Amino acid sequence: MKKLLLLLTVFCFGTWGMKAQTPVTEAIDFTATDIHGDTWNLFELLDSGQYVAIDFFFCSCGPCQTAAPKINESYEYFGCNSGDVNYFAIDIGDDNALCLWFDTTFGVHYPTISGEEGGGTAICNAYQIGAYPTLILIAPDHSVVEQDIWPITTAQTIIDVFETYGIEEHECPPPVSVPENNNTEDIRISNIFPNPFADLCNISFSLADAGRVEVLISDITGRKVATVYDQTVLAGSHQISWTAGSEIRNGVYFCTIRTSSYALTQKMMLSR
Repeated sequence: MKKLLLLLTVFCFGTWGMKAQTPVTEAIDFTATDIHGDTWNLFELLDSGQYVAIDFFFCSCGPCQTAAPKINESYEYFGCNSGDVNYFAIDIGDDNALCLWFDTTFGVHYPTISGEEGGGTAICNAYQIGAYPTLILIAPDHSVVEQDIWPITTAQTIIDVFETYGIEEHECPPPVSVPENNNTEDIRISNIFPNPFADLCNISFSLADAGRVEVLISDITGRKVATVYDQTVLAGSHQISWTAGSEIRNGVYFCTIRTSSYALTQKMMLSR
């Protein structure tokens, strides 16, 4: 595996200025499980009317690391997979843990399929990817309309290409509903520790006034995964603990403290 990664790294840097495209012009179906345990089928997404963008990469690839935050910025511009296009990162050769490190380090929020546990290596081979990164776009009629988008100078590079296909800007689903009169002077999250956490984390917060407090955990799509706390408390400092159950997958989450008038949200990372 180390030899493979070394060879791939040398090849990746050696082909920085070359066109690294798939020769495939018609989509090849796959069903794969991402690093958070969610299963995806390519043809189901296409047949629902969505375009699919695939970022082929591997974790030690320097150009992949440089491109990742720009691709993620375009992913957020188009609605975080809630609009006209669904993004994936598909890795070759790496396991879930290394892909989670990559996503956390380089700011990737779209689903990532690892080479080992997720089956990404087989998908990369099926699409005959010769150099990395390779970003392709598949239309709902299953045709590969963009065999590689390169160079990715900025997120706008991707946005300009996608908009030629009628893919429109779309808002990402909010992680939580936050009241408009949010006031951080009246409620504060003083600490989430440890962060990242393996199973148990401690959440410290303070209130200016007594009242009912809810502590909610949501995922990056805005879906609530846990209500940690829901009680009436006095003004002052408080600390609670939350243990993520086995059904909660590794990844980015949001902790929100809410009162009747105010709300405050902070990002947290689960990494077992």
